[in-house]
Amino acid sequence: MGKRQTRIFQADVLPKAAELTGREANVVLANHTTMHGVILAVNAENLQIRDMRLKKHTVQMSQVAEVTLDLRTEW
Repeated sequence: MGKRQTRIFQADVLPKAAELTGREANVVLANHTTMHGVILAVNAENLQIRDMRLKKHTVQMSQVAEVTLDLRTEW
Protein backbone atom coordinates (compact mmCIF):
# COMPACT_ATOMS: atom_id res chain seq x y z
CA MET A 1 0.00 0.00 0.00
CA GLY A 2 1.08 3.54 -0.66
CA LYS A 3 0.73 6.71 1.32
CA ARG A 4 -0.36 10.22 0.55
CA GLN A 5 0.44 13.30 2.53
CA THR A 6 -2.31 15.78 3.27
CA ARG A 7 -1.25 19.28 4.27
CA ILE A 8 -3.61 21.31 6.43
CA PHE A 9 -2.54 24.93 6.73
CA GLN A 10 -3.03 27.07 9.84
CA ALA A 11 -6.29 28.68 8.68
CA ASP A 12 -7.88 25.23 8.17
CA VAL A 13 -6.65 23.55 11.37
CA LEU A 14 -9.38 24.85 13.70
CA PRO A 15 -12.32 24.01 11.35
CA LYS A 16 -10.92 20.45 11.03
CA ALA A 17 -10.20 20.04 14.76
CA ALA A 18 -12.64 17.16 15.25
CA GLU A 19 -11.09 15.29 12.31
CA LEU A 20 -7.53 15.84 13.61
CA THR A 21 -8.01 14.87 17.26
CA GLY A 22 -6.62 11.42 17.97
CA ARG A 23 -4.68 11.19 14.69
CA GLU A 24 -0.94 10.76 14.28
CA ALA A 25 0.46 13.82 12.53
CA ASN A 26 3.42 16.09 11.93
CA VAL A 27 2.99 19.65 13.17
CA VAL A 28 5.22 22.11 11.33
CA LEU A 29 5.89 25.28 13.31
CA ALA A 30 6.53 28.80 12.05
CA ASN A 31 10.25 28.44 12.86
CA HIS A 32 10.37 25.37 10.52
CA THR A 33 10.74 22.76 13.26
CA THR A 34 8.50 19.71 13.15
CA MET A 35 6.83 17.85 15.99
CA HIS A 36 5.55 14.30 15.43
CA GLY A 37 2.90 12.65 17.57
CA VAL A 38 -0.79 12.18 18.26
CA ILE A 39 -2.93 15.32 18.38
CA LEU A 40 -4.81 15.40 21.68
CA ALA A 41 -6.72 18.68 21.45
CA VAL A 42 -7.14 21.71 19.22
CA ASN A 43 -8.75 25.00 20.19
CA ALA A 44 -8.48 28.63 19.10
CA GLU A 45 -5.42 29.29 21.29
CA ASN A 46 -3.49 26.01 21.49
CA LEU A 47 -2.77 22.66 19.88
CA GLN A 48 -1.80 19.85 22.23
CA ILE A 49 0.24 16.91 20.95
CA ARG A 50 1.69 13.77 22.62
CA ASP A 51 5.01 12.65 21.17
CA MET A 52 6.21 9.06 20.80
CA ARG A 53 7.84 9.22 24.24
CA LEU A 54 4.37 10.00 25.68
CA LYS A 55 5.31 13.56 26.62
CA LYS A 56 2.62 16.19 26.08
CA HIS A 57 3.46 19.44 24.32
CA THR A 58 1.26 22.53 24.02
CA VAL A 59 1.87 24.82 21.06
CA GLN A 60 0.22 28.17 20.46
CA MET A 61 -1.86 28.20 17.29
CA SER A 62 -0.02 31.32 16.15
CA GLN A 63 3.15 29.19 15.98
CA VAL A 64 1.57 26.41 13.86
CA ALA A 65 2.32 26.74 10.15
CA GLU A 66 0.67 23.48 9.03
CA VAL A 67 -0.33 19.97 10.05
CA THR A 68 0.68 17.08 7.80
CA LEU A 69 -1.14 13.73 7.80
CA ASP A 70 0.03 10.49 6.18
CA LEU A 71 -2.96 8.68 4.68
CA ARG A 72 -2.90 5.11 3.36
CA THR A 73 -4.12 4.55 -0.16
CA GLU A 74 -5.69 1.51 -1.79
CA TRP A 75 -2.99 1.29 -4.46
